[in-house]
Amino acid sequence: MSFDCLPAECDIKPTTSKLRERIRLLNSEEEQSLLYQTKQLFEKFSTKFDGNKN
Repeated sequence: MSFDCLPAECDIKPTTSKLRERIRLLNSEEEQSLLYQTKQLFEKFSTKFDGNKN
C-alpha cells in the first residue's frame, strides 16, 4: 500500500521507526517480567506442593 504525502507528512517515517523500536523494547521488557513472574509463581507453587507432600 502506497500513500502520496506532503513532505511534512513524510517526515513521520523516522518517528514511526523509533516508535516500532520502542514497542519492541517494551515487549521484550514485558516478556522478561512475565517470565520472572511465572518463575516466581512456579517456585512458590512447587514449595507449597512439596510442603504438602511431606
